Amino acid sequence: MKQHNRLDPWADAQRRPCKLCGRPIVWVTAFNADSKPVRVPLDMTKPVYRLTDVGNDGTVTAERVEGGGVTHFATCAKVGDLKRKDK
Repeated sequence: MKQHNRLDPWADAQRRPCKLCGRPIVWVTAFNADSKPVRVPLDMTKPVYRLTDVGNDGTVTAERVEGGGVTHFATCAKVGDLKRKDK
């Protein structure tokens, strides 16, 4: 496995512009709940946090995830322009 740059884990990732908004994204292969591979566009948005605990009083704690990305579907200003095809 390739060693990643600790300061910027995305440094070697191939970025492509989003066809809708033009922002740079990285396409990754992720696995859905059925363990099937799916292609997901990610923003190299920083920081990304992961939920670690919810206390009895409702207090939520989280930790920063280094090298994490956010799905571009959540951040693209023009995602509403997509027409969804029913299967």
